[in-house]
Order: sequence, then structure tokens, then C-alpha cells
Amino acid sequence: MPYPYVFAIGGINTKHFEFGFNAHMGVGYGEVNYAGTAHWKKERGLSNWDIYDDFDNEAGDTTFAAKDDFFHFYIGAGFFTSVYVFDFALSYSGTIVEPEFYNDQLPAPYTFHGSNEYTIDIPFPYLYMHNVGISRIIQDKYQIEICILHISGHQLKKEPWAMDMKLSYIF
Repeated sequence: MPYPYVFAIGGINTKHFEFGFNAHMGVGYGEVNYAGTAHWKKERGLSNWDIYDDFDNEAGDTTFAAKDDFFHFYIGAGFFTSVYVFDFALSYSGTIVEPEFYNDQLPAPYTFHGSNEYTIDIPFPYLYMHNVGISRIIQDKYQIEICILHISGHQLKKEPWAMDMKLSYIF
């Protein structure tokens, strides 16, 4: 199902190089699976829970796992540059993406002393995408391109790498 998406781009092109910026934002609907451990501590006077006094200063861990459907918003910006030498182009583009405008609050999938009205803040990490490529135009009608993509982020446990090869026809 299509969702609203806006993309803007601007730059400078010359015979030997190009440079520019882009920005995008959109909304979507999807499913999130989440799991973890909630660390909690209850101290006297710091909560509005209607709990007996023997619960004061109690602490512990609660594990959880669930899935939920939610609307999400994302925004990103980047830049690109290319240098043209003969029939070849060397290109780089960098993009930063924030998958959420906010840290989404998902319902806590566990019961805590008789109540399940708590939420869990899930911070979605910024993603940094780096794309380096080389391309060549053949006979003014075909373009062949090979790119390497690296995705990093300060909260990612793994940083994926990918290689992409394209053959395009120029109208």
C-alpha cells in the first residue's frame, strides 16, 4: 500500500563534476518485533502507584517479547558528488536517516503488579549510509555501474555491506 513520501534534490552539474544535496520524509505503517529486559526500581515518594508500603525500595528485572503494528515517520538528508574522467564517473553519496521523528512508545507486553498500563521507550537509531561507486557510459545509450554500500549507526550491533551492479539504458 503506498504512503506519503516527499523527496527534494538540488545541486550543480558541470562537465567534470557534480555536487548536490537531498532531503526526504515520509510515513508508513508496519510491524515491529521487540524484546528485552526492563530494569525497574520503586522508591518511596517517586511514584503514583497505589501500592502498599512494603513495596517501597523494591527493584528487579522483567523480560518481555512482543510484536505490534504502528505508523512510523522517517526523515533523511544527504549529499552526493561525482567526478567525471573520460567516460567514467567516480561517485560518493552519504545519507543520514532517522527512522522515527520520536522515540516510539510501545505497550509493555507484561503485567507489573497487576497493571499493564506501562509503555516502553524504544529509541530508533540514526542510520548512516555510504555509497561509493564507479560507472561508465557506453555508446551514449548504456550505463554500467558498480557500487558498494555500507550502513552504520551508533546503536547497530552489525553494520551491513552490500554490492550493487546496474545496467541502464539512457533514453
